Amino acid sequence: MKKKIFLAPLLLFSMASGQVAPGGVSQNLEFWYKADQGFSGSQWNDASVNGIPLVQSQSHPTPVLSNTSAPQRNFNPSVGFSQASNYSILFRNQNVLPTPYVAGQTQGSFYAVARPKVIDGNWQTVWDMKDNGSNLTLDRKWTFWNNGYFNNAGNNNDPALQPSVNTIQIATVHFTYKSPSSFEVNGYWANGNGSANGLGNGFYTVGNQNPNGNVEPWRGDISENFGYSKKLNGTDLEKVNTYLAIKYGITLKNNNGLYDYRRSDGEAIWNGTAVNSAYHNNVAGIGRDNASALHQKQANSVNNGQQVVISAGDFTTNDNAANGADIPDLQFLTWGDNGQSRSYTTKITALSGSIANTRMNAVWKVQRTSGFHQNVTVALPNSVPANTIYMVRSVDEVFDSADTWIPMSVTTVGGISYVRTPGTIDFSAGGEYFTFATAGASPGGVSENLEFWYKADQGFSGTQWNDASVNEIPLVQSQSHPTPVLSNTSAPQRNFNPSVGFSQVSNYSILFRSQNVLPTPYVSGQTQGSFYAVARPKVIDGNWQTVWDMKNNGSNLTLDRKWTFWNNGYFNNAGNNNDPSLQPNVNTIQIATVHFTYKKPSSFEVNGHWANGNGSTNGLGNGFYTVGNQNPNGNVEPWRGDISENFGYSKKLIGTDLEKVNTYLAVKYGITLKNNNGLYNYRRSDGETIWNGTTVNSAYHNNVAGIGRDIASALHQKQANSVNDGQQVVISAGDFTTNDNAANGANIPDLQFLTWGDNGQSRSYTTKITAPSGIIASKRMSAIWKVQRTSGFHQNVTVALPNGVPANTIYMVRSVDEVFDSADMWIPMSVTTVGGISYVRTPGTIDFSAGGEYFTFAIADQSDYCTKDPATGTPAGFTKIGITGQSGIQNGWPGNVPNGFIALESKNKGMVITRTTSASIAVPVEGMLIYDTTDKCFKLYNGSAWKCITRSCND
Repeated sequence: MKKKIFLAPLLLFSMASGQVAPGGVSQNLEFWYKADQGFSGSQWNDASVNGIPLVQSQSHPTPVLSNTSAPQRNFNPSVGFSQASNYSILFRNQNVLPTPYVAGQTQGSFYAVARPKVIDGNWQTVWDMKDNGSNLTLDRKWTFWNNGYFNNAGNNNDPALQPSVNTIQIATVHFTYKSPSSFEVNGYWANGNGSANGLGNGFYTVGNQNPNGNVEPWRGDISENFGYSKKLNGTDLEKVNTYLAIKYGITLKNNNGLYDYRRSDGEAIWNGTAVNSAYHNNVAGIGRDNASALHQKQANSVNNGQQVVISAGDFTTNDNAANGADIPDLQFLTWGDNGQSRSYTTKITALSGSIANTRMNAVWKVQRTSGFHQNVTVALPNSVPANTIYMVRSVDEVFDSADTWIPMSVTTVGGISYVRTPGTIDFSAGGEYFTFATAGASPGGVSENLEFWYKADQGFSGTQWNDASVNEIPLVQSQSHPTPVLSNTSAPQRNFNPSVGFSQVSNYSILFRSQNVLPTPYVSGQTQGSFYAVARPKVIDGNWQTVWDMKNNGSNLTLDRKWTFWNNGYFNNAGNNNDPSLQPNVNTIQIATVHFTYKKPSSFEVNGHWANGNGSTNGLGNGFYTVGNQNPNGNVEPWRGDISENFGYSKKLIGTDLEKVNTYLAVKYGITLKNNNGLYNYRRSDGETIWNGTTVNSAYHNNVAGIGRDIASALHQKQANSVNDGQQVVISAGDFTTNDNAANGANIPDLQFLTWGDNGQSRSYTTKITAPSGIIASKRMSAIWKVQRTSGFHQNVTVALPNGVPANTIYMVRSVDEVFDSADMWIPMSVTTVGGISYVRTPGTIDFSAGGEYFTFAIADQSDYCTKDPATGTPAGFTKIGITGQSGIQNGWPGNVPNGFIALESKNKGMVITRTTSASIAVPVEGMLIYDTTDKCFKLYNGSAWKCITRSCND
């Protein structure tokens, strides 16, 4: 019995020692150095059974363990050898291969997981056997050098074999002494162009060729380095590669672009060559394999781009080792994607209550081992999104409202912003496919060929204006010029939306980007564009002003007294026919659009009105893009005004797409669109008409405005007016209390709109009208408004009209037809002030889904009132009681005041009656009088109801 107790632990220890190796492949493992175990700076311990450490070369600086285990290294550490001039070196005196070498028999598979920080053509050595005897090095290609024999993995210039700056790779040399060698990079194989004839025999150096000198030093990181005294192949090769790929987030691809990932017992954890072949891109995984000393608890692909992070349990740390989760041995969750873009351009139908209309083109698929039941967090690196991002899970590759929708919240880990799910995602149920959805947006929902999109209500910080398109290339401030300023107040002149002010006294604001805004090279007759600007000049004096420019007066939208598209000496003047519809006006916001084809005639469009320019787009600019000036470095024809929006397409918009984009801008900025016939149909992003301006509403196609929501356009216009001159109606969803559309708390459903226009008549009250009994009014405005609503718009609204305090009550009159009379709905309006402007307004309870689509305003004319002639003859009596604030009393006062009961007298005091609300009077008495502080009027209780005292006939 004692003998069994003693031997069992020895047997277990012996088995464990034999198993722990990369991929569990322990046979012929000669050395194993890894950054997450045994590194102390001056020494790097050997994790193999041989236990021979690397030690610091004393004349060289100490290599440094990375302080942060960044996503670029899959949350694992690395050892940094790069220094300013004197480079770090670690070495061992012992040879790493058994000796003597035997031709055809001495073999090896040597691995390095390395990340170069510089690739400039100078040789760099990852590891070396005996002072340039044999080494893994690179100049611009991975190379195995053997005493004069090059074995260049990159001799065929295959990009799969090339190193990349700041990209971690698995670089492997497979060799047989005196026989041809082979290279493998991330699973991709190539034969070298030479034999391992000069195989080094002696000390082993990491980070340099020689432990005593700066000979081709390595300028980057090394995460792992190990070697076998045999050439790995078959399943052993896959297991070792899988260990490294899972640990460092590297996608393995064989020469067919696929790979099967295997854990240490040989079972596949990712079937990349078969069922997952369509998703074998950006592969990563989490899991545990004790035979490999692998416990990867959070992971992402280290490839460039927006890569998913999946973390066992919660995701709160940038360090895999600090993650407190515990995954069972041999259990894995692995994933890859379909290789599509991270752009949200695929349409999707959202789950009820979720606000989304597009999903990423990229779709992910997961594969889990049968025992993996761990709850995980899914995260996506993302700046704070404009709208909620959802993770959408599905049992198949079709995503819709029947799937599982998980709203994601914003978090920051390791200084990086992410959106993340709760830590409760269980991939053992609920579907193996997932993607992400949001309220993806583009002007009018037209996303194809949108190259840039700058708008004042999103992404402007003064020194930078972020690009709302998928390209995300910001404009930045020209440092020698003042910072442009976001408007402090979103005034009615801009339809309650902000704008960016470029106008300064003498030194003008400039924003620019170095990148071109159109795909290059330009092709005659094929390169196209539709470039939009929503702009408001503050000065028009004959001096040129530039809204936007491509490459220093290459091509620009400018004006002197007419909108002009300039192209390296070619004028394309929209105003050459002097059509007033095409002219800019001081302090008037307009949509100025250029439609062009390279080397072909261009066209101009202003608020929907079209004109051909008088020249071709022959000199189209190619280079940086500037807003507010021609040149980022000088005051060259500076813009002196506001810009609310600027975007461009690399195609010419026509038809419905053109109408949808124009509608988005018109509704947002209160601009009336008029084609060359003076009419226009407004369309939301799905193509449905929200204003039939060319047909049933043609008589009312003046001063058109609207409120509504279109998620595909990032449009949520909650209050609006026409920005045209004159007394323009404001309609606000819910209450009207703010001068800022964004501050309006209403919530309009997606794709629902209320749009209106008027008959173009004056705002004078000159048309006679018959009022209902009890309402004093006889004249209405000549102007009549008509509304059109989408079927789902049931929002209560407030209707307001800018107006000084009226002498008499103004009424909004609603009708089911164009005839207004006493049978219609009459709504008294009260006085309010919003943003320093006086309005009369209705209550916020107007519902245009019932009660009529036409409205106007009515008021009492002076002739509507009458007064009774004063009494004549002898008074019936005289006043006996008087209260005065005067220092002296008139003779006979108050007795000389006829027919009174009490007389009050003061030069500087008023009489204050009870100030309360009628609702506060529990038991009113007929004849009771109060001032109602809610309705702002004197009220009289007539025995059955409280009524405001209004001017009327006293007979």
